[in-house]
Parts: sequence; structure tokens; C-alpha cells
Amino acid sequence: MYRYIKGYMNDIQALLDSGGYNDIEQLKREFLIKLEFFKHERLVHLIVTFMVINAMFICFAIFSTTLNSGFGIISLIMLVLVGCYLAHYYFLENSVQKMYRMYDRMNEISQRAQQ
Repeated sequence: MYRYIKGYMNDIQALLDSGGYNDIEQLKREFLIKLEFFKHERLVHLIVTFMVINAMFICFAIFSTTLNSGFGIISLIMLVLVGCYLAHYYFLENSVQKMYRMYDRMNEISQRAQQ
């Protein structure tokens, strides 16, 4: 997903910088569809991240009360997984916000073209 989003954003940025688009309104419509997909991906990862965090806390609570080493190991594995999910969510969140700014730029181009 990282390469897909980065590649798409680079392609759109190159189009906007070079003026290599034929119809800015069509580009905006297609861009909004992709943006909705990326926003959905961001929401799904947020939900999954919170579920993994909750599971990690539950495992850690069980480990704290029983001192069962199995739950301690699972808690550590979940901690690493939470770190990976947070890093990926951070990327998704920042990418979507950059795409908002790209859409604003498309609107500026569209308004200038209409004048």
C-alpha cells in the first residue's frame, strides 16, 4: 500500500506540475474516488490498530496477574505489532492530508481555468 499511495501521489503531482492533464474536472472526479478509497483504508487501519492495542492490554493484564510467561511473550509480540500498525497509520493519515492539499490545488487550477 505504501508504494501504491506514494506512486499515485507522485503521478498526480507530476500531472499538476507539468499541466499534463486534459480535463481538470475529470481529474478531480477520479482523484476524489481514489481519496475515498484511501480514507476507507485509513479508517480500517485505525479500527484494527485499536483492536490490537486492546488485545495487547488484555494480554498484558493477564500476564501481570498470573505471571504466565506465555502471555508476557504474546504481550511483547503485540507491542511490536502495535508499533508497526501505528507507523502505517501515521503514513496513511499524512498521505490523506497531503491529498487534501493536492485537491485544493486542483480547485485553484480549475478556478483559474474558468476565469
